[in-house]
Amino acid sequence: MLEPRSKGAKPATDNKIGTGRGTLRLRSKGPATVEEEPTEFEEKAVKKVDDLLESYMGIRDTELGE
Repeated sequence: MLEPRSKGAKPATDNKIGTGRGTLRLRSKGPATVEEEPTEFEEKAVKKVDDLLESYMGIRDTELGE
């Protein structure tokens, strides 16, 4: 037997509205999560660290720069 749709709906107070900038991460083990996008400042900082790693150590890796 199927329940009406209104029973499964969450109240409007539980809805969280963000900035609209995010990444949905689907994991094989565990729940899916939404991660916020980095700000413009953070993106510039990561690029600068990545460039420094490349110039001094010959490594280009943005994950390491983060």
